[in-house]
Amino acid sequence: MQAPLCVLGYLDAAYEVLRDAGGPLTADGIVKKALKKGLITTVGRTPDSTMGSRLYIDIKRGGSRFAKNGPGLFGLSGASTPPTSGRAQGGRPSSGKGAGKRPERAAGGARHGRQA
Repeated sequence: MQAPLCVLGYLDAAYEVLRDAGGPLTADGIVKKALKKGLITTVGRTPDSTMGSRLYIDIKRGGSRFAKNGPGLFGLSGASTPPTSGRAQGGRPSSGKGAGKRPERAAGGARHGRQA
Protein backbone atom coordinates (compact mmCIF):
# COMPACT_ATOMS: atom_id res chain seq x y z
CA MET A 1 0.00 0.00 0.00
CA GLN A 2 1.29 3.45 -0.85
CA ALA A 3 1.59 6.25 1.68
CA PRO A 4 -1.04 9.01 1.60
CA LEU A 5 -0.30 12.04 -0.53
CA CYS A 6 -0.97 15.18 1.46
CA VAL A 7 -1.42 18.73 0.30
CA LEU A 8 -1.30 19.59 3.99
CA GLY A 9 -0.26 17.22 6.74
CA TYR A 10 -3.13 15.40 8.40
CA LEU A 11 -2.89 17.48 11.57
CA ASP A 12 -2.80 20.80 9.72
CA ALA A 13 -5.78 19.70 7.61
CA ALA A 14 -7.64 18.65 10.78
CA TYR A 15 -6.97 22.05 12.33
CA GLU A 16 -8.37 23.87 9.27
CA VAL A 17 -11.48 21.64 9.16
CA LEU A 18 -12.21 21.86 12.90
CA ARG A 19 -11.67 25.63 12.94
CA ASP A 20 -14.20 26.06 10.14
CA ALA A 21 -16.63 23.49 11.59
CA GLY A 22 -16.94 25.33 14.88
CA GLY A 23 -17.37 22.12 16.86
CA PRO A 24 -16.12 18.57 17.34
CA LEU A 25 -16.17 16.01 14.53
CA THR A 26 -15.30 12.35 14.10
CA ALA A 27 -12.09 11.40 12.30
CA ASP A 28 -14.25 10.27 9.37
CA GLY A 29 -16.04 13.63 9.31
CA ILE A 30 -12.74 15.51 9.37
CA VAL A 31 -11.36 13.42 6.49
CA LYS A 32 -14.50 13.84 4.37
CA LYS A 33 -14.41 17.64 4.78
CA ALA A 34 -10.62 17.79 4.20
CA LEU A 35 -10.92 15.74 1.00
CA LYS A 36 -13.84 17.87 -0.21
CA LYS A 37 -11.82 21.06 0.40
CA GLY A 38 -8.74 19.58 -1.28
CA LEU A 39 -6.67 19.87 1.90
CA ILE A 40 -5.51 16.25 1.66
CA THR A 41 -5.41 13.59 -1.00
CA THR A 42 -4.92 9.91 -0.31
CA VAL A 43 -4.42 6.65 -2.09
CA GLY A 44 -4.85 4.62 1.11
CA ARG A 45 -7.99 2.70 1.97
CA THR A 46 -8.48 3.99 5.52
CA PRO A 47 -7.67 7.71 5.71
CA ASP A 48 -10.14 8.04 8.61
CA SER A 49 -8.08 5.55 10.64
CA THR A 50 -4.91 7.46 9.79
CA MET A 51 -6.53 10.73 10.84
CA GLY A 52 -7.81 9.28 14.10
CA SER A 53 -4.42 7.78 14.88
CA ARG A 54 -2.56 11.02 14.18
CA LEU A 55 -4.98 12.98 16.38
CA TYR A 56 -4.83 10.48 19.26
CA ILE A 57 -1.02 10.46 19.21
CA ASP A 58 -0.79 14.25 19.03
CA ILE A 59 -3.17 14.65 21.99
CA LYS A 60 -1.36 11.99 24.02
CA ARG A 61 2.02 13.71 23.52
CA GLY A 62 0.68 16.84 25.22
CA GLY A 63 0.58 20.47 24.16
CA SER A 64 -1.76 19.59 21.30
CA ARG A 65 -3.98 21.97 19.37
CA PHE A 66 -6.62 19.23 19.59
CA ALA A 67 -8.78 17.76 22.33
CA LYS A 68 -10.80 14.57 22.62
CA ASN A 69 -14.40 15.68 23.11
CA GLY A 70 -16.00 12.30 23.59
CA PRO A 71 -15.89 8.81 22.14
CA GLY A 72 -14.53 9.23 18.62
CA LEU A 73 -14.95 13.03 18.67
CA PHE A 74 -12.13 15.52 18.20
CA GLY A 75 -12.18 19.28 18.57
CA LEU A 76 -9.79 22.14 19.07
CA SER A 77 -8.24 22.59 22.48
CA GLY A 78 -8.92 25.78 24.40
CA ALA A 79 -5.33 26.90 23.80
CA SER A 80 -5.24 25.97 20.11
CA THR A 81 -2.86 27.87 17.89
CA PRO A 82 -2.53 28.09 14.13
CA PRO A 83 -0.46 25.45 12.33
CA THR A 84 3.29 25.92 12.54
CA SER A 85 5.62 25.55 9.61
CA GLY A 86 8.08 23.60 11.82
CA ARG A 87 6.01 20.44 11.50
CA ALA A 88 6.84 17.76 8.98
CA GLN A 89 4.16 16.10 6.87
CA GLY A 90 1.88 14.15 9.17
CA GLY A 91 2.31 16.56 12.06
CA ARG A 92 5.51 15.16 13.56
CA PRO A 93 8.27 17.52 14.67
CA SER A 94 10.85 17.78 11.88
CA SER A 95 13.71 18.49 14.27
CA GLY A 96 14.43 19.08 17.90
CA LYS A 97 13.32 17.15 20.96
CA GLY A 98 11.51 13.94 20.13
CA ALA A 99 12.13 14.05 16.38
CA GLY A 100 12.47 10.58 14.92
CA LYS A 101 12.51 8.84 18.31
CA ARG A 102 10.35 5.86 19.19
CA PRO A 103 9.17 5.12 22.71
CA GLU A 104 11.42 2.66 24.53
CA ARG A 105 10.16 -0.74 25.66
CA ALA A 106 10.57 -1.98 29.17
CA ALA A 107 13.56 -4.25 29.81
CA GLY A 108 13.10 -7.76 28.48
CA GLY A 109 10.50 -6.67 25.93
CA ALA A 110 7.63 -6.60 28.43
CA ARG A 111 4.67 -4.52 27.36
CA HIS A 112 2.28 -2.55 29.51
CA GLY A 113 4.15 -3.42 32.68
CA ARG A 114 3.45 -7.17 32.43
CA GLN A 115 6.10 -9.85 32.43
CA ALA A 116 6.07 -12.48 29.67
